[in-house]
Amino acid sequence: MPQICSNCLYINDGKFKYIKGSLLGGTFLIGGSIVIFNVLLFNVPYFSLIISLIATFYGILSLRYYFNIGKKSCPKCKQKTMLATYEPEAQKLIEKHGFMVKDDETKFCSSCHFKGKPKQIQSLKYSLLLVLAGIISLPVSLSLNWVGLIGSFLMIGVGIYGALTNFRKPNTCPSCKNYPMIPIDSDEAKSFIQQEHTNSHKLSPDQVKAS
Repeated sequence: MPQICSNCLYINDGKFKYIKGSLLGGTFLIGGSIVIFNVLLFNVPYFSLIISLIATFYGILSLRYYFNIGKKSCPKCKQKTMLATYEPEAQKLIEKHGFMVKDDETKFCSSCHFKGKPKQIQSLKYSLLLVLAGIISLPVSLSLNWVGLIGSFLMIGVGIYGALTNFRKPNTCPSCKNYPMIPIDSDEAKSFIQQEHTNSHKLSPDQVKAS
């Protein structure tokens, strides 16, 4: 999802230049690297170690971006001041400076007010290919030792999970299972978010007396 820095006004589109966040791709890289390391360990140990480390590194990055894990630090000014563009504070900055920011990915749940991506539906084709890769690697893993089995079963398990996501209804809220979620840029979503923001800043009777 797009973000804006409240310090230097840097806007990031929420996408990464060098690697794509992918559950299936990340799992394939990590699971495959475990199998490759197990197969080549005794013949070319240094080569297998280097290849496995590189594949695992990119696999972890892919999963990190997929699950949106990480600090909200601005890549330009290095301050932890990144705001999602749907937040009221960010909206004020966008309107004040006349920025044009489009967010096609983030959705809003009118039931529980969850803001984020709907439950993801994975590619059926690539999910089945991941299961197939895991099954093909099983005999090789079984003939060596249990380490390779971790990679094989990881690919099979995530591949099956990816295939099962195709039975979900699109735009389902991951928090309350309500559907469909609405675009975060819609007037209805903005109204909900603004009201939520206003309510959160209202003083309670005790706080009013104390002030």
